[in-house]
Amino acid sequence: MWPSLLASIGGSALAVAGELVILTPDASSLVELALQSMALRDASGPRALTTAGWIDGTLVTAEAVAPAMDMGGRMAAQAAAMERVAEGLRGRVDHFLGAIRAA
Repeated sequence: MWPSLLASIGGSALAVAGELVILTPDASSLVELALQSMALRDASGPRALTTAGWIDGTLVTAEAVAPAMDMGGRMAAQAAAMERVAEGLRGRVDHFLGAIRAA
């Protein structure tokens, strides 16, 4: 149930993001940052569940470590992508917010 619900929400968010970029092209960097943050959330959620189980006493197996490491790599990549987009936004946020309010 949860994966299909999250996929549905993600699809809706992408549709809204596409419409927002068409209506307010100046906001495209903010939309990109929001989409990157959703991807970071999607990568961090399953990893948090895995590591929480280990903290709670679940046996750590080699088969479980590899996917957790992969998820950690995806989280790091998403965080780096967010930093690149945020760096491009420095000093321009007020302009973007004004454009969004005007739309």
